[in-house]
Amino acid sequence: MRELYLLDGSSYVYRAFHALPRLSTKDGVPTGAVYGFTRMILSLINKKKIKYMGICLDTGAPTFRHQEFPDYKVSRPPMPEELRPQLPKIREVVEAFNLTCFEKEGYEADDILATLACKAEDKYDKIILVSSDKDILQVVTETINVLNPFHSEGLFNPQKVKKTLGVLPEKVPDLLALIGDTIDNIPGISGIGKKTASKLLNEFGSVENVIAYKEKIKRQKIRENIERNSSNVLKNKRLTTLSKTVPMDVNWEELYLKSPDWSRLKKIFEILGFKKFLRELEPTLFS
Repeated sequence: MRELYLLDGSSYVYRAFHALPRLSTKDGVPTGAVYGFTRMILSLINKKKIKYMGICLDTGAPTFRHQEFPDYKVSRPPMPEELRPQLPKIREVVEAFNLTCFEKEGYEADDILATLACKAEDKYDKIILVSSDKDILQVVTETINVLNPFHSEGLFNPQKVKKTLGVLPEKVPDLLALIGDTIDNIPGISGIGKKTASKLLNEFGSVENVIAYKEKIKRQKIRENIERNSSNVLKNKRLTTLSKTVPMDVNWEELYLKSPDWSRLKKIFEILGFKKFLRELEPTLFS
């Protein structure tokens, strides 16, 4: 069975940075994120016996969401100073492993994941999106599943999304539009949590219908809050809906995992002080 794994590489980078104690070269150059990212990627490849894989990255440039909502993600702290200089090294490692990366200015990694997954649906038997972001659950189908690499929750198929969030995948943007997303600084509607939001969506079908038929909502406080914030709800939905049309050309066969460039990796790892990495991995990796 042909399985394609698409990774949210940006979340891996941050997870690696925060998960490990501070590591550095003998000259004091920080390396913890590079080490953790490399270890996590290789562990996934070997554990899942991956044959086809792509890594999606944020560019750091403003996206169409920032144009719509200037305060989008404004509550997030700036990139740690120790992480910034490690990003080029992470890219070098990825290139030396002959892994394919995707990025596009104006779009987030999640938009690229969603676009690639939809494009690939008729080319692979199964597509696994490796991401911890709940936004990505909106693209789940029987063919496209989501794996949270940081929790042992198993694969998310449509039934599991419904069980976890109370709505089917296509209604995830509507759900987030009502409850908000503190990570992205998207304000929800006061008094509406996941349980109430899912109940409203299962009754009315969409946030547009919730607004259009708000007079049918029995709880007065909820009805008033929706009426007061209807424009914000619609804006929230635009912000939480992933683009599935990011312009990019894909050579799908390039996603087949090739043998790494061992000589280049050796040079990179020696500079970073990761000398045992090659001895540890070369005999079994990509075999």
